[in-house]
Amino acid sequence: MMVHPRPERVQVVLLGGFTVTVGARVISDAAWPSRRSAELVGLLALSDHHRLMRDQVIEALWPQFYELTTTAPALSSPILPYGHGVYALIEALGADPEADQDRFERVLADAMESGLIADAAIAKSEADRQAMWTPREDVFQMDRYGPSHSFDVSLAIADMPRYLDTLHQSLRERLPGAKSFVFGHVADGNLHISVCAGDAVGSVVESCVYEPLRSIAGSISAEHGIGLERKAYLEISRTRAEIATMRALKAALDPRGILNPGKVIDVH
Repeated sequence: MMVHPRPERVQVVLLGGFTVTVGARVISDAAWPSRRSAELVGLLALSDHHRLMRDQVIEALWPQFYELTTTAPALSSPILPYGHGVYALIEALGADPEADQDRFERVLADAMESGLIADAAIAKSEADRQAMWTPREDVFQMDRYGPSHSFDVSLAIADMPRYLDTLHQSLRERLPGAKSFVFGHVADGNLHISVCAGDAVGSVVESCVYEPLRSIAGSISAEHGIGLERKAYLEISRTRAEIATMRALKAALDPRGILNPGKVIDVH
C-alpha cells in the first residue's frame, strides 16, 4: 500500500466577513442578510486566484452556529468577534514550508486590502490550529436546546443563499421558536443543518429542510446515505426513471431481498 508522506506545512486560518463585486456594485456581508454570505465563501473556494496552497479544506460556520460553539459552556471562546455574516475555516496543505507560508500570507493580505474579507486570524502553532477547529467540531452544544433533527444536504454553492432563505422562512412559519444551526463543507456543496424544535413532529421539520431542494436539483443526502430515515424523500432528488432503474437493479441482484432489507428503496 502506498502512503503519501505527511505534508510539511499545514496552514490554518479563520476568516470572517466577505465582500464581492457584482457588476459595478460592491456588496458586503453587512449589506446582505447573513445567510447569503455562503455564496461568498463559495467564490473563495472555487477561484483559482484565491487558492492558498495545493490542497485545502474550507468549512463554513454560519453565525448562529459560531456563536453557539464559542459561548459558555462551550469549549471555546470567540477568536474572531461576532457580527460577521459567515465564518470560513480554511486548512491548506503544502510541501514547501517557506514558499507556502509566504504565499498563504500574501493571498490573505491581498484579500484584506481588496476588502474581500473583513477579518482573519492565522494559526501560528498546533495549539492555535486546535483552537480554530474546536468550534467547528463542538456540535454537541446543540444539546442545550434539547433533541435536534440533523440533516446532511447537498446543493450548488450558488443556490445556498436562496435555499437557506426558504428554509428559515419555512421554519419561522411552521415551527415558531425553532432554532437552526448551519455549518458544512461549503466547497463541496455540503451543508449540515440541525434544527432544535422541541416536540415538533419529525416529518414537519423534514419537509422544511427537504422540500426546498426539489426546485434546485439538490440532494437529500450528501454523505450519510438514504437508509430508512430518508427513504420517503428519495423522489425529491431522484427522478421516477432513476428510482425505477434502482428497483430493477435491486431485483436483479437481490431477488430475495436479503441484502440490506428495507433500505433506500422498496422493490415491491
